[in-house]
Amino acid sequence: MTPRSLRLDERNHVEKPFLDQLAGFGWEIIDLDNRQLAADSHRENFTEVVMLPVLRERLRVINPWLENDQIEEVVKRLTAGFPGTGLLENHRHALNLLLENTSVSRNRQTGENSPPSISLISREAG
Repeated sequence: MTPRSLRLDERNHVEKPFLDQLAGFGWEIIDLDNRQLAADSHRENFTEVVMLPVLRERLRVINPWLENDQIEEVVKRLTAGFPGTGLLENHRHALNLLLENTSVSRNRQTGENSPPSISLISREAG
């Protein structure tokens, strides 16, 4: 039997240090530690991977020219448009979207067709 002092657990040796690192970068951390309620993490249940209300709000902040239906188009692209059934293939697809961004056909505020890419990651903390 492994002595208690040598046991590693994911919560204390992986998850908590990672959350601390993200907090150091200025991220808002939702640490559910003992409260395990999905609603506390902006989700209806724990099978939802994406915090949809947060995603919508951040897309609006990062790309203020997007209209509500365009935000929904981007959310759908990020959450439902996976090309295959393999985990690795779908992870690559999600990573490419995050790194290369995505777009909509028109900036309705300026009338510009094929506007610049929609940023999915803010260059500022938070």
